Amino acid sequence: MKSLMKKAAIASCVLSALGASTTASACSNVFWDSPQGVVVTRTMDWMESTHPLLLKVAAGEKRNYHGYDTADREYVVKNAFVAIAAYGNLIGEGVNEHGLQASVQYYRGMQLAEGNETTLSQNELAGYLLANYDDVQQVVDNIKDIRIGLTSIPGMQEPPRWHYIISDESGDRAVIQYDESGVKVYRGEDAQVVTNSSQNELLAAWEKKSEQLEGFGGYGSQFQLNAGNTDSEQRFVFAKYFVSQLRSANSPLQAMMAVEGTAFKVPQQAAYRPQDGMDTYATEYTITYNLESGDVVFKYTGEDWNQSEWNFKELLSSEKTVKKPLYLPRS
Repeated sequence: MKSLMKKAAIASCVLSALGASTTASACSNVFWDSPQGVVVTRTMDWMESTHPLLLKVAAGEKRNYHGYDTADREYVVKNAFVAIAAYGNLIGEGVNEHGLQASVQYYRGMQLAEGNETTLSQNELAGYLLANYDDVQQVVDNIKDIRIGLTSIPGMQEPPRWHYIISDESGDRAVIQYDESGVKVYRGEDAQVVTNSSQNELLAAWEKKSEQLEGFGGYGSQFQLNAGNTDSEQRFVFAKYFVSQLRSANSPLQAMMAVEGTAFKVPQQAAYRPQDGMDTYATEYTITYNLESGDVVFKYTGEDWNQSEWNFKELLSSEKTVKKPLYLPRS
């Protein structure tokens, strides 16, 4: 009975944001292997609060193959990790004890076969990667052997579709996309910036923009970037243009600040896909990691305005249980 009540509560939380349409999420993810450590920043752009929760998952814990109690199988967590969970238990973001960091972002082009009660869900893949692998290379070596399928969230009409961005302390970086032809992996420079479209198409758009920029005189010229809207390509071009100019940093936190500034922040009440019957959305939060120092800065700009800071290495080395709401008003 408790399980049924829990599923009903989950459904009531996510239906308003996801049930009507799966075009509601638009996020940006930017990477810089700086002189002061590997830095990753991402925005969570959404129509309402996802009630982000700072969650520590300990080694030895068991997690359901679907993220919720809808699968018949569980796996045992090998690597402890700290995550940002949405709507209770959805792992949208995290970093493990070896410095492997993973982000989940909406990707409409995802193509996967339908899953079932024994299949690892696309909604739990990020948690599974953090729990089982130590670095980007391990993930890339094994990703094609991981059997996953599309499953929905209780109460949703259609399964949400994602792609996955992974980074590690060594400076390795990859984007994993499931397309009609199978798994596609983009590495290194090709994975530096990620938004919500096919990475191949976004890289082509940047190549074209780069040629225009060079012909105009390069950075520092009066070049018109023409990337002030909120669609995927414009956010990609915006971030790529600015992160490509980063050269130096005096401290781990300064490196984080520099990268955080390159990600496009969707203003409050910005129009989004009105042609699809959508309303408005905004950047709910921005999270920035330094994978070398362990520093994390979390800025919440959803229903309230606050900032939290922690060190993921210290959290993972402690015996403390961590389950902290990050969306509450400042006290």
